[in-house]
Amino acid sequence: KVVFPAALPFIMAGVRLAVGRGLVGMIVAELFTAITGLGAMLTLYGNLFETAKMFVVIIVLGLLGVGLIQATQWLERRMARWKETERATQ
Repeated sequence: KVVFPAALPFIMAGVRLAVGRGLVGMIVAELFTAITGLGAMLTLYGNLFETAKMFVVIIVLGLLGVGLIQATQWLERRMARWKETERATQ
């Protein structure tokens, strides 16, 4: 009963890291294998020298990453209300 609440901050840190790496892995896989998807669009627009469209894809990917990180932080705050933040301890 005590082990899970004590391990929850470390589990959520792992989830945050996994979300970022999963997003990078998804894009790399799409760059090499997919015909559709954001990675394929990035490759297509890069090959056609469509820099404006390429930057739109890059911005969308950045917003997706930030949104996923914010969602995991919200989930951590919701699951571990008792956890002190680093700012409070300093």
